[in-house]
Amino acid sequence: MDFEFSEEQKILRQTVKRFVEEQCPRQYVRELDRTGEFPQTLWQKMADLGFLGLPLSAKYGGSEGTMLDMVIVIEELAKRILALAIPFTNTIGLTNKIVSALGTEEQKAEILPKLAKGELKTCFAWTEASGGTDVLAMRTFAEKSHDGKAYVINGSKLFITMAHVSDYIFTVLRTMKDPPKKSQGISCLIVPSKQGGISINPIEKVGQKSTGFCEIHFDNVEVPHQYLLGEENKGWYQLIPLLNGERTCFSAICLGIAEAAFEDAVRYMGERSAFGKTINSFQILQHYVADMKTMIDAGRLLMYKAAWLETTGKQVAFEATEAYLACSNIVHRVTDLGMQILGGYGYTTEFDMERYWRDGRVFRISPMTTEMAKNFLAQSLGMPRSY
Repeated sequence: MDFEFSEEQKILRQTVKRFVEEQCPRQYVRELDRTGEFPQTLWQKMADLGFLGLPLSAKYGGSEGTMLDMVIVIEELAKRILALAIPFTNTIGLTNKIVSALGTEEQKAEILPKLAKGELKTCFAWTEASGGTDVLAMRTFAEKSHDGKAYVINGSKLFITMAHVSDYIFTVLRTMKDPPKKSQGISCLIVPSKQGGISINPIEKVGQKSTGFCEIHFDNVEVPHQYLLGEENKGWYQLIPLLNGERTCFSAICLGIAEAAFEDAVRYMGERSAFGKTINSFQILQHYVADMKTMIDAGRLLMYKAAWLETTGKQVAFEATEAYLACSNIVHRVTDLGMQILGGYGYTTEFDMERYWRDGRVFRISPMTTEMAKNFLAQSLGMPRSY
């Protein structure tokens, strides 16, 4: 078993670390959290450095990096700036993977080179108010236009990350009425966000304020037939196997936040004095950081195992879900301990700990609830389906 990174991967990590330290000062990240602004200038700098082309095919301007390369970048970004880590995961990781697997040559040529150049951003519209985790309860529907050359979309999507700044909305919807099974009759359409009939409304949320949640309404939105991604009515079966990498990437985000919380807590303990000595002398707080570090290291092993499995072309659904379940719980526990170590200061915006705490909480809900992750793992272990 070889746990060593290649020299190229070590250089990649150092390059991302240097970028974060030079371009993402803490005060700037705090300001993004206050304003909810997307850091477009930094996004373009990432493109100029080649980060946005990392997983793409060389044919479309990419460097053909692996999932291991991706999680290295995501982990380092998430330690400082979720406003880049999350869109990097969605726009670069997930979009490239799905378009590369299911897209026509025309779709690939239109979308992938622009991803690498930082010229467009995307979002994925799955969730609806009627379903939540029950994605197959979706009601958004697309019917053929009278001439058969377009789809006409009506319906709504909820909690869609980055919809307000995206150029394309990858919309998962129904294209068949009354299918024999709920998993049938589902398709994915690439919808230009400026298309007439689309309204996008922000939703105020507790954390991750620089990666906005949105509600999307489609009112007779007409999309040309060539924007169908993959096969009509078979979208569920085509898309689900491609989502394992998303779980691995979001595991890396969870770990990045947890690592930031850990490092800030250790630094604070060495500086803060109470009862005549620095608080890193107190056994209970030493136990806290020992627990924090152990949890982070355990989560990292699960996350990198999933990344390695995908990189080597092995089955990864179980391991990616396992990693996400672990890491989403780890970031919740580590940031909570960080708040406890900082005491009253941790509850103020003077320190970053409260933001880590707010930002990390959602991962037990999205993109997959911890309960659904456990359901999937139990079912994979041969137990009856429980939902």
